[in-house]
Amino acid sequence: REEKERERERERREKRDTQREKEEKNNGKAKRVIPAHKRNISDVSGAGDSVISVAALCIALKLSSVFTAALSNLAGGLVCENIGVVSIDKEKLYKEALTLDNELLKP
Repeated sequence: REEKERERERERREKRDTQREKEEKNNGKAKRVIPAHKRNISDVSGAGDSVISVAALCIALKLSSVFTAALSNLAGGLVCENIGVVSIDKEKLYKEALTLDNELLKP
């Protein structure tokens, strides 16, 4: 178990180092890659509305653009797991938001 955890930490470090190299090659302008989340897609109705509503809230709160994109992406994905147009389940969104990589949350 400890070996798996060490391997995951090594992979996180490599990913972080690769991201820093990309930023350096891009004249110091930070570009971030926000990883996708595996989903069981049932219906995409309402996904765009969910993304826009969460993004608008994040912008109103003056949150970072990277956090805004990551949280909005989660919200859009969550509603796709249901059939029809559904509201965002705030508890599920909160629970998944806690799993976001801390590197994504830095300004």
